[in-house]
Amino acid sequence: MCNEPNYIDRAPSPSRLMRGRVAVCLCPGQDKCGLCASACGFGAIAKRGRVPEVAHDECIACGACVRACPFGNMRLIDFTKAEDTAELTLKIPKKLVQNGLSALADGDMISLFAVGEGQSPDSEVLQAHYLDGGELSLRVRTAKGNAFAPFKC
Repeated sequence: MCNEPNYIDRAPSPSRLMRGRVAVCLCPGQDKCGLCASACGFGAIAKRGRVPEVAHDECIACGACVRACPFGNMRLIDFTKAEDTAELTLKIPKKLVQNGLSALADGDMISLFAVGEGQSPDSEVLQAHYLDGGELSLRVRTAKGNAFAPFKC
């Protein structure tokens, strides 16, 4: 997702954001993937064309799409925990884990997102769990603006 634009246009409605955790797709359009849509047992994700679409009002935030995406393009976001921050649940691809995210602990501060000038890339690790395939399941607290920012390279 390097050098991709901010995906704020894929954001759930403000009223949906205030109901709690919800899936967001930041997929730049992997051909023939759709693993997130296949994993969603609630029909909240449809693969139309190259980019999956999340029906945010149908999403129950189970995280199946996040686990299924091999590229780390799905995330769960929660804006209800604090006024100025978001909690994100992410799966970090193996290549990014190997580039400096291989020994995280709860409470660590990390620079994870490609952000614009004047924005903070820092995120606090709330939970880090290394998966068998070399990927990282991660929950972080970060600035709300980072919720739709791509990973930095």
